[in-house]
Amino acid sequence: MKLRIWLPALIGIILFLMFVSYIFLYIIPGMKNIAFQELLERTKVELQIATKIVDDYYRRYKSGELSKQRAMEMAISEIEKLRYGYENRDYFWIVNLNGELIAHPYYTSLKNKPLEEINDPVARSTISEIVEAAKNGETFVEYRWYVYETKLVEEKISAIEVFKPWDWIIGTGVYEYYMKNRFKELTSTIFRFTITFFVGSFILLGILIFFTGKAEAERKEMVLRIENERKQLETLVLSLPQPVALKNSQLKYIYINDAFSMFAGKVRGEIIGYKDSEIFKEKDYIEKSIKADEKALKTGNSVYFEYCVNFSGENKWYGEWRIPVVGETEKFKSIICIINEITKYRKETILWQEKAELDELTKLANRTFLKRLLKEFDEVKFLTGKKLAVLMADLDGFKKVNDTYGHLIGDKVLEIVAKRLKESVRKDTILIRYGGDEFLIIIPEIDKEEEALMVAKRIRENVNRAMKVEGKVLELGICIGISIYPDDGITLSKLIDQADKLLYEAKLRGKNQVGYKTIS
Repeated sequence: MKLRIWLPALIGIILFLMFVSYIFLYIIPGMKNIAFQELLERTKVELQIATKIVDDYYRRYKSGELSKQRAMEMAISEIEKLRYGYENRDYFWIVNLNGELIAHPYYTSLKNKPLEEINDPVARSTISEIVEAAKNGETFVEYRWYVYETKLVEEKISAIEVFKPWDWIIGTGVYEYYMKNRFKELTSTIFRFTITFFVGSFILLGILIFFTGKAEAERKEMVLRIENERKQLETLVLSLPQPVALKNSQLKYIYINDAFSMFAGKVRGEIIGYKDSEIFKEKDYIEKSIKADEKALKTGNSVYFEYCVNFSGENKWYGEWRIPVVGETEKFKSIICIINEITKYRKETILWQEKAELDELTKLANRTFLKRLLKEFDEVKFLTGKKLAVLMADLDGFKKVNDTYGHLIGDKVLEIVAKRLKESVRKDTILIRYGGDEFLIIIPEIDKEEEALMVAKRIRENVNRAMKVEGKVLELGICIGISIYPDDGITLSKLIDQADKLLYEAKLRGKNQVGYKTIS
C-alpha cells in the first residue's frame, strides 16, 4: 500500500524535474542565444547601410563633385544623425586606424584627439581595442563603454567595418544588458514557479509518506494535484507570445504552443503528427523549411531563414530558427522551431536602403541604385517584346559655371537641370545622376527608336532655356548619346557603355549634339 502511494508521486516529481531541466537547458538558452545572434545580424545590416552612405560621399569626392574635406565632413555629419533600435537611441561612430575618434554623437569632446592625449581611461582602452580588432580583420569587437549620455559603463558588442579609402573604422553595437533584461522577466517567472512547485512537491510527498494508511481515493487526488501543477508549467510555455514548435526526426510536429497554432491558422489536431507540406500551402516556405530542418539535423547547428507571407492582402516578414536537439540515437533527435515577426525591421531596412540610393542634391537615383539595378536586371528580360532606350547626357559649360561662381551656384544649377529632366520624360522613366554633371536616362517600352530621339530633343530644349540663379542668368547646353535595345546590346550594362561612347562622339562635334547609331 505504501509503495502504491508514494511511488507515483515520486515518478511525477522526477518527470516534472526532467521537464523543467529540458526547459532550462534547451528552450530558454536556445531562445536567448538565437535572439542575441539575430540582434547582432541586424546590427551588421545597419552597419552596411552606414557604410553605403560613407561610400556614396566618397564617390562624390572621386567624381569631382565635392572636395575630399567637404565629402568627409558631410559623411560624418550624416553618420552622427543616424539612429535606430529600441527607443531610437542606438547610434554609429567612426575611428580612424591611427586611433582618433572621428565621429560620435554623444562624446564630442573626445573627437579628433590623438590616442595618447585622451585622459579618459575607458575611452583610451576601448579605442585601442577597436583599432587592434580592425587591423586583425575582425568583424565584431567586445569592450566596455558608456551607456548613451551617462557615465555608467557597460559591456558592449559592436559590428565594425574598415572603409579603406579613408582608413576609417565604422561601427555600431548593442549593450549586453539590453539582451539580459529581455529574458530576465521570463526566466524569473519560470524560476519562481519551479521553486514553488518543487517545494510544494516535497511537502506533498512528505504528506503522502506520513499518511500511508490513507485510502486509494486520497492517493489519486494527490497525484492529480501534482499533475495539475506540471500542466501549469506547460501552460506557461504554451502562452509564450512567440510561435514555438517541436518536430521529431521525421519532421512531423509533436508539440506546438498557442501562438504557433494562430500563426499556422489551424487547430492543434490539424498540426500535431503532420509535416509542413501537409499543413501549409506556400511552396516557397515549405522548401525553405525542409532545407533548414535537414541542414540542422545533418550539421547539428542552428539554422536561420527569412520569408514573406501574405495575410489578408498584407505582406508580413518572418525570421525562423531551427535548433537541433540531439538525442542518444537517431530516433530521439528533434528540432525546436522558433518564429519572430520582422516586418517592421524589414521595412526600416528598405527605407534606409532607399535613402542610401538617392542623390541628396538632385533627388534622383544615384550610382548605388544603378549598381543594384545592374545586379538584378542586367539582362533586359523583363521587357515584353518592346524596345528600350538608354540615354547618357552630359552638360556643356557646367565646369565653367563651377569655376566662375563656385559650387553653391553649381549645385543649384544641377537641381534645376534635374527638375527639367523630370519634366521632359514619362513617369515610368528611370533618372539617375551618373556623375558630377552626367545623367543616365532609361526609357522602357518604346515602340519606335524615334521616340528616344524626340525625348532627347525635348531634354535639350528644356536644358537650353536660360536659368536664373542668385541674380545671374546662365545658359547651358547638353550632349546626349542614345542606345537602343536590342540593336545596340541585350544587357543593360552593354547599352550604357554604347550610349557613353555615342555621347563622347557627340561632344567631339560640339555643343548640344545628339549621338545615335541605329535610329534612321
